[in-house]
Amino acid sequence: MKKLYGKIIPNMHVVIFTGGIFRSGKKIITLLQTADMIIAADSGAQAAKTLHVIPQTIIGDFDSLDSKTLSFFQKKNVPCIKTIAEKDETDTQLAIQYAKKHGATQITILNGIEGDRIDHILANIFLALDTSIPIRFMNGTTTVWVEKEPKHITIAGKPNDLLSLIPLSANVTDIETKYLQYPLHKETLMSGNPRGVSNVFLKKNVEVKFSKGTLLFVHIDRQK
Repeated sequence: MKKLYGKIIPNMHVVIFTGGIFRSGKKIITLLQTADMIIAADSGAQAAKTLHVIPQTIIGDFDSLDSKTLSFFQKKNVPCIKTIAEKDETDTQLAIQYAKKHGATQITILNGIEGDRIDHILANIFLALDTSIPIRFMNGTTTVWVEKEPKHITIAGKPNDLLSLIPLSANVTDIETKYLQYPLHKETLMSGNPRGVSNVFLKKNVEVKFSKGTLLFVHIDRQK
């Protein structure tokens, strides 16, 4: 357990704003209202400002953060941790490290999965592989996360939502699904074969189970 501002938090949820094309939504607004800590990674501070959210910390080399936004938060006495531009870590990675250092037990990264920097998008997804705590990405109506073997999970949504299952390991074996339009019955998904893309919810909750491998989940809430 960790203390945040004198408060003991056994399950600490940290939300990180990062760069890219940010899209808000009802789930994101609700998430921000319940977060234990909010961090902005470099230009992610601009998305925070748009939503009138004051992060506890801004971290990065500030190469993509405009000076007006930086000045705005400095006047709000938000700690701004500037790093060197020539570094081994991305700004999002530094924000994750900062969150973990301060006791995060789960992390939600807002954005990081859309934009014109495919290199950063791929790097962000792989950051979720190399971590001891759960990391998910949210942007608009899309949620992305990684699950490792073995796993049996229930995913909440609604009929007509989309769910894509993308192998990050060579094979993901013994996959069973329930309440999806195109079910899998102890089958294998192989890396490089997009068979698991764009399945459809038949009920509010669907189930996915697999015994071996690493699987990327992409849930798209088809809002009406």
